[in-house]
Amino acid sequence: GKTHKITYFAEEKRGMDEEVLKEDSNSVARQYNRINAFKHISEARPEDSLQVIMKTVEAGKSSGVQVQLIDKNGVYYYGAGTDDFKKIWCNLMVKGSDGKVRQIDNFQVTENRNTDSLPNVLAVVMDYSGSMGWVRVDALQDGAEKLLRAKKSKDQIALVKYDDHVVLESKLNDNMQRLLRRLYQNDYSHFGGGTALLDAINAGIFSVKNAENVGKKMVIVLTDGFENASLATRNEVLANALQNGVSIFTVGFGALVDDAYLKSLSYTTYGGHYHIFQTPDFDWVFTDIYQKAMNYYSVNYATDDTGSQVYLLKICNENGVLDTMAVEYDNNPADIAMLMSTDNKFKTNPVRYFGAEEIDLKGFD
Repeated sequence: GKTHKITYFAEEKRGMDEEVLKEDSNSVARQYNRINAFKHISEARPEDSLQVIMKTVEAGKSSGVQVQLIDKNGVYYYGAGTDDFKKIWCNLMVKGSDGKVRQIDNFQVTENRNTDSLPNVLAVVMDYSGSMGWVRVDALQDGAEKLLRAKKSKDQIALVKYDDHVVLESKLNDNMQRLLRRLYQNDYSHFGGGTALLDAINAGIFSVKNAENVGKKMVIVLTDGFENASLATRNEVLANALQNGVSIFTVGFGALVDDAYLKSLSYTTYGGHYHIFQTPDFDWVFTDIYQKAMNYYSVNYATDDTGSQVYLLKICNENGVLDTMAVEYDNNPADIAMLMSTDNKFKTNPVRYFGAEEIDLKGFD
């Protein structure tokens, strides 16, 4: 197969500049299901309006989704994976590629929590391209600092900055003060060129992939524009992530990002995707991704169907249905050998549609 390489550029640029992206001051601040606190599921009250929120899909023979249980106040509820509370997951129905709707009675619910004794490793990959500008880069650094201060003490973080060249500011390190110094080592005056998004993600993958005796390996990458300067290919980056068990979490900022492209990177690697529009969103987005990457439920069912799945999940309490989540996705996991042997696109995005209003739910009772 191919040998994956990443080249770091310390001083030189490849001569591509971008204009600072103008932020739409009229855009409405969007509501996000952010995690602000944690409670046991036994503390959930009817007036809290508990919701089931999708994190990502899991394709393959054990097919399903990763979700969070979050209420209207941003409280995440843990403990619903135990036998005493599994009844909250009251109904799963799936329409397979043959168009038939099936009631799934033997689905599995597995809880993942940020209480594992193993440390986690993550690379924070930050866009310093010309379209970002000083104000947004300052806000971006502030958001990254909040993540460094919020991480578990043994979790290790690598820091990557990029425009049309990539700078590894820090290798994996668990020392928060040392990471903070490295975060502010090179300011925006060292950057301002194009957008080598794939090269930067690859640098993040290389930073975390060889870590041993760890829990999760992640790359969190933010961009405000299109890929326009990388040497790596998309397939190469996907194969590199999948081979090494690295999940990619993508954050698109502003109106010019290609959501489908970013989702293809995140959902194919069991990460997640955010789309934000306001500079103040930099303040919380990294820490929210960190919390959701560590705290979620996997709701899976056994299947040999490799085609389209329309997945309808309901959560209930003693008074009836609390919330319903619908997602349509391609249940064909990425073939690493194929990704490494061709530059043809594997697929644009495994998640075809999300939300009941976008999906044909005819046949579901």
